Amino acid sequence: MNAATRFLSATLLLLGLTRADAAPIDGCEPKEGLTPICAVQGSEDMEVLPHAQQLIVSGSRMQLDASGMRWQPGAIGLLDLKTRVLRRLYPSQQSSSGHSAATWGDAHCPGEIGAQLSPHGIHLSQRSDGHWQLLVVNHGGRESIELFELMTHGHSPADDPAIALEWRGCAVAPAHSSLNDTAALPDGFVVTVMIDDRESMQAQMERAARGENTGHVLRWDAKRGYQKVPGSEGPMPNGIQTNRDGTLMFVALNATGEVRKYDLPHARVLATAKVPRPDNLSWAPDGSLLVAGLQPDAKIDECMANFLLPCGAASHVYALDPATMKTRVLWAHEGAPMGMATVAVRVGKHLYVGSVAGDRILQVPL
Repeated sequence: MNAATRFLSATLLLLGLTRADAAPIDGCEPKEGLTPICAVQGSEDMEVLPHAQQLIVSGSRMQLDASGMRWQPGAIGLLDLKTRVLRRLYPSQQSSSGHSAATWGDAHCPGEIGAQLSPHGIHLSQRSDGHWQLLVVNHGGRESIELFELMTHGHSPADDPAIALEWRGCAVAPAHSSLNDTAALPDGFVVTVMIDDRESMQAQMERAARGENTGHVLRWDAKRGYQKVPGSEGPMPNGIQTNRDGTLMFVALNATGEVRKYDLPHARVLATAKVPRPDNLSWAPDGSLLVAGLQPDAKIDECMANFLLPCGAASHVYALDPATMKTRVLWAHEGAPMGMATVAVRVGKHLYVGSVAGDRILQVPL
C-alpha cells in the first residue's frame, strides 16, 4: 500500500466512512422532490440570518492528498433563497482595504486576514451590545478564529438589503491545534480542536477509531485567552453549539457517533445521544438541534479525489431534543442531486443541507 493509499484509508477513518465506490455527481437537476441550489461552492457550514430568507455560507475549500488535508483560500458568501443568487461578503474590495478596526478578539492579533482567509466552521450571534457577530474558523496563514461584524442599517439583517461583513479581530489558536467548529458565549466563544499536529494524522485517526481521545474544546475570552474546557476531551471533536446564556455546550464526536451535552459552569458531561457520524450542529426554530452527518455505510472513495465536485455519499439529518437528548431522523438520502452532508439548517418548511464537497446546497421539503 503506497503513501497516498494509506492516507486515503486513514482519512476515511477520520470522516467516519467505509471504503467503497461512490462516484461524483454529474449535472444539477432536481430529483425525488430534492432541489439543488447550484453554483454555491463549499457549503461546509451555514447560518440563517434572523427573520430573513438568506443564508451565510462558509465557502470552504479543502483538498486531500498524500500529505494530508490542504485548506485553500475561500470566501464567505450570502445566499438569497428567493433569487438563489450568491453574493461574496468577505474578502471583498471594501472589507480587505485595511481600514477595518480590530476592536474584538485578542489584543495581539497580527492583523486583518484578508485574502488569506480559509474558512471552515462558522457561527452567527448577537452580542450584548446589539451588534451581530460572525465567528469563523480559519486555516489560512494562521490557525485562528476570525471575528467579523455583520453590518446592517436596519433593526435586524432582514431589514437591510446591503449586508456586509467587516473584520473586527482574531484570536490565534494555541500551537499545534487543528480547529474545526466554533460557537459564541456571552463573554467569548468555544471551539473544537480535532487533532494535535505533533502526532501524525493517521495515528490519531486510528486511535479515534478505537474510541481514544485526540482532541478537546477550548474556551476563549479577552481576559484569559484560550483555556481548555475540563472534561471536554474526545475522539475527533467536530461540530459544536451553545445555548443562549452559555451554560450548555453540545459537541459532536464523529469517530464514536455521539453528541455530548456539557454543563459549562461545572465542566461536566450531562448526557449523551447516539447519532451516526455527526458533523455540524445548528439550532432549529422549534428549539431542537439539527445534526447533519453521514450514514454508517456511506461511500466516498471516488469523491475524495476532488472535493470541488459534488458527492452522493449517503447522508442524514437528525433532530435532537436538547432537554431529553432523544433523536429522530428528519431526512436520509444517497446519491444525486447531493450527499455527503456536513450541515443542515431550517428555514420555513424546508431544510437546507450543505456539504464540504461540491458546488451546491440541497433544498429538502419537510
